[in-house]
Amino acid sequence: MINEIKQAVMITLYVSAPMVLMTVLVGVLIGILQAVFQLQDQSLPFGIKVFGTVALLVTLGPWMGDLLIQFTNGLLDQVAYLGKK
Repeated sequence: MINEIKQAVMITLYVSAPMVLMTVLVGVLIGILQAVFQLQDQSLPFGIKVFGTVALLVTLGPWMGDLLIQFTNGLLDQVAYLGKK
């Protein structure tokens, strides 16, 4: 039981880390550019973050889905095994 919880937390980190890191990096870079060029527009970073997130989901979506499906199948196999006992 503890091992499954540990796996679930690690998979959550693996799946969410690319999105969080991309958003942080884009936010910092856009913040620096806005400070350099003295732009006050708040929709600029939001739009770029949304575009980056969608691009990253399209790129890494199959890997994320495969990881989640493998974990779910493992859990369902364990439930089936416990049901046979």
